[in-house]
Amino acid sequence: MMTSSLNKKNDIKYINEGNYINSYIYQPFFIWYSKKSDDELVPQIDKYGYKLYENVNDKEFLENIKIDDDDLEKDRKDIEWFSSEFTKIQYDWNYDSQAKSVFNKLNEQAISLIINEFKVKNNREPKIVYLDSFNDKDVIIQKMNEYLTNNEYDLIAYPILLLKHSTRENVDFYLKSQPLIYDKIDKTFYSMKVTTSSNVREYIKADFLYHLAQKMNIKVRNIKFLILNKYEKTIKKGVVPFKIIEAANGAKSSTSTSINKNSKGDEEDKYLFAQYKNTGEFFSTEKYGKGFLTFMDSIQARKTFSNPTYNPIKVRDASYDKTSDKLFEKGLELRNFDNTIDSIVSAYFEKAPVYSWYGSLSLKDGISKYGENRYKNEIIDLALGSENYYSHNLLKTKYISKEYIDTFIDILYARKQIPNYFSNYAVKLLSDFHIKDKRIVWYDYEGVSSLIPIIDNCRPYQQLTNQVSIIETINGEIIKKNGQISNNIVKDPLNLSLVDLVDNIMNVYSNKADMYVVYSKAYENSRNMDVLKMVEQAYEKDLELQDYFKSNNLKGITDFQIIVSHINNNTFDLRDFFSNYDYNSDELLCFQTNLVKLENRESYDLMRYAEDDLKLVNIFSREEIAPILKPSKGNKIPLINIYELFGKTSIKLVEKLISRNKFDLIYGDLFKEYKNLDIKNGSMAMQTAIHRNLGNITDRVWEQEVAKLKVYCQNDVVMMLVAFSFIEKIIMDRFDKIKEYKFKLSPNQFYWIDINEGFTIKNK
Repeated sequence: MMTSSLNKKNDIKYINEGNYINSYIYQPFFIWYSKKSDDELVPQIDKYGYKLYENVNDKEFLENIKIDDDDLEKDRKDIEWFSSEFTKIQYDWNYDSQAKSVFNKLNEQAISLIINEFKVKNNREPKIVYLDSFNDKDVIIQKMNEYLTNNEYDLIAYPILLLKHSTRENVDFYLKSQPLIYDKIDKTFYSMKVTTSSNVREYIKADFLYHLAQKMNIKVRNIKFLILNKYEKTIKKGVVPFKIIEAANGAKSSTSTSINKNSKGDEEDKYLFAQYKNTGEFFSTEKYGKGFLTFMDSIQARKTFSNPTYNPIKVRDASYDKTSDKLFEKGLELRNFDNTIDSIVSAYFEKAPVYSWYGSLSLKDGISKYGENRYKNEIIDLALGSENYYSHNLLKTKYISKEYIDTFIDILYARKQIPNYFSNYAVKLLSDFHIKDKRIVWYDYEGVSSLIPIIDNCRPYQQLTNQVSIIETINGEIIKKNGQISNNIVKDPLNLSLVDLVDNIMNVYSNKADMYVVYSKAYENSRNMDVLKMVEQAYEKDLELQDYFKSNNLKGITDFQIIVSHINNNTFDLRDFFSNYDYNSDELLCFQTNLVKLENRESYDLMRYAEDDLKLVNIFSREEIAPILKPSKGNKIPLINIYELFGKTSIKLVEKLISRNKFDLIYGDLFKEYKNLDIKNGSMAMQTAIHRNLGNITDRVWEQEVAKLKVYCQNDVVMMLVAFSFIEKIIMDRFDKIKEYKFKLSPNQFYWIDINEGFTIKNK
């Protein structure tokens, strides 16, 4: 018996703040688009039949486009993960989130804060009702209406605004918003934001919530957001430092804020000014404004607020009141709500993106003032193809077009003509590793973070380095400790303390080693300074910390300051060998190396440079190659230029390059390919630590995870040794005389190559 199509239920799709924001940033197709797996590529053919790319069979190319260039994933991946988990709960009603426990604690503390605010304003306890997370939309609508009309309740916690918008092609579209609390007395909505700053997209979220509430006949006088306050001076373990904001930063990203503890006057004022911009407080604080401005003012004006520019003289007299022309001078337009929702509904039925205009590549939704198409880089890589894969820093763009791709390829062709080389400054840096009996510590941190402070004085999202692997070398030989090549330490994130972090630093210090080596030192040095700052704040009252100091012969904070300073000041960043430097010296020379197999180019493409008396093939100067390597900054060139790293400096790409060329390198037998490890990257390591901190991993399972974490972190340090061996091989292949002086240099000596003298040993 056939079932009548009349009895078939319609699909249900919810339009939320996320879709609404996407409509401001993306073309229609990408408003709803999401990949089913990490291996999936954006569609190959657009709605007009334009083919963005040919079938991709180059596995190496597909892997490369997923590797971050900057190796700063440790600084971002925790935020991305928590934000993703929060989205599952807020937008997708997926309450199986692995971070559910931390979000529950976050919400409980936020609600407690709002209750206290209510008590202060109304001089009484509020009557609060909680809307349970029903799966049935009809029950949600019924309960929400009941709580709104029942005068017994003052606050509705976890309200869900749900309203049917339309039906199209057997799909029912509902508008949905899920703020944290609705204050029925003040007619105020409170929404949670799991970040430490605000941005222009908060205005779009507020606009969506306001109009949906209006359509449901819910009165709205104000809309507020709770953000995590990283600027709080005193932070206690387990207590979330919230800040309630009524306006937001008018830009799509925050301004960097840093202040020295001795900063005074204008520097301190500039720091506070940037802080108020990031949180949106600028528009509602007496210090910088004459009027109290809120999201509601923006909604009524149909424009976002325009961010101020810092002026140390006029800043205190900023006339940002409700009548100021400056307020909306550079603000962004808020669109007609109904028209925007209709366009989102239509976008759901788009079957393919638009890459072209009259048969030519033209993509206008790369970057907007509200945000960036998250698939932009992938689209560029695919349009360029594997033969032209290269860092987009070569030529940046807001919009993707045929003209951009053609220009990129032209510039890249000139880049392909430059032989791989190293400079005499790279040779000089190599000297630091060849000093006789120099004790070198190679180390790598892995971290854990949380929205909720893990220890006192720990900011939300502040990464705590609970794990470190340390390898010590003298004269190129690994000094084994207890029969092991590496000292692998993992402190339990479930019970982490400040002493644990200090102990990790003391292990790195290794009784004052001569030099410390990391890859991308900004991360390690910053984490060391974070721990020092927490020690300075906690020492006077932390008895456990005081006992640790005594047992390690540290007389006080000053001794620990000296230790951190010694580590950071003597840290060598291995990445520097591949980074750009601005050379003003006429002494700079570059020497071709042919060790690396050419990729995506041929030997006959290479430019020929003059041979010299040193019998070194193709010596060339900065002036010859700098305009090609860095057209906009002529003097800035890499110490070592390897085209086959594709303009990037990620150690993962260095590892892949070494593997492809099958180099026989010192320490190579100790290295394990990341793809063969249980924990393959820093993101996986961090997520494991986060899950343990959240209590998602039992003690028994944690013991097994610790072993995997140690293997991964040790492998990172071994990879640094292998990368150094690769650098050494490139240089010594051209200057084998270095072998005579290797590990024989005194601390005041260094290698140098002069156009007239050739290879020499110089004194500093």
